[in-house]
Amino acid sequence: MGTRAVALTLLAALIGNILRITMLAAGVAIGPARLGFDVMAQPWHDIVGLIALGAAAPVMIVWARAASSAPLEPIPQAPRPAAGRAPGWVAVAFLLAAAGIVVAPRNPLDVAPRDVAIAAPERIGDSSATPLPLTQRERAYFEQYGGAAVKAAYGPYALLLARTTSPLRHLHAPDECLRGLGYRVAYLGMRFEPVPSAVYRAVAPDGRAYRVEVSFQSSSGHTAASVSEAVWLWLTDRSTVWTAIQRVFPEEADASQRAAFEAGVFAALDQPPTRRSQFAAGGAHAR
Repeated sequence: MGTRAVALTLLAALIGNILRITMLAAGVAIGPARLGFDVMAQPWHDIVGLIALGAAAPVMIVWARAASSAPLEPIPQAPRPAAGRAPGWVAVAFLLAAAGIVVAPRNPLDVAPRDVAIAAPERIGDSSATPLPLTQRERAYFEQYGGAAVKAAYGPYALLLARTTSPLRHLHAPDECLRGLGYRVAYLGMRFEPVPSAVYRAVAPDGRAYRVEVSFQSSSGHTAASVSEAVWLWLTDRSTVWTAIQRVFPEEADASQRAAFEAGVFAALDQPPTRRSQFAAGGAHAR
């Protein structure tokens, strides 16, 4: 009965987590513009988790009721062991094991080659590139895990490029790093024309607001608007190199200015989005 209880608990947890991820993915695809709220922000993210938990919990409740109504079988009495202390070598073995785990060398499996090169375009439109230094943490990260990144400003706009053969580690949505830098970030949705992109609004600690757009392109020509899609495509062909192309605009920049800069970025990178994956056939539009 104990084995069945463990198996049923794991199955209920799996079903609940699948339901949670499905609801979150649906909320991201629909977008906050149509939903009226951001499913990845609090308290909505936790509410989705509670709904999924509530949907899976009845499985355990029904099983527990059925098990409690079953007749109890007599439990054979095992002889009691003689009282005494555990041998000292057991404590020493646990201590040595703990010390070994702490000092063991860490060898991550998804380290990308460090010879991956990337450079910011010298010019985009009428603006020349002004290099922006990576932070000390960013430099240490790429030195340890490989890959490459570069940042540059072009007048009022900025461009961040990150290239890797291991998107499981190196590619991430802009909100993850921006929140770590003190920004308040809201996800605005996705757009698929002219380039599949995820769109965010970021407010800096000094109060200035920006529109952040990111696309992910592979060396085989695929363009994705999300990290999950990029990783899925990478799993089908691990020889591909992926590049995150993040554009940052002042919030007051109008749509035509953003479009002109974006066209200049992809033209300067010589990476036209020639192939869109099957996931980018439609979806919600960003505000």
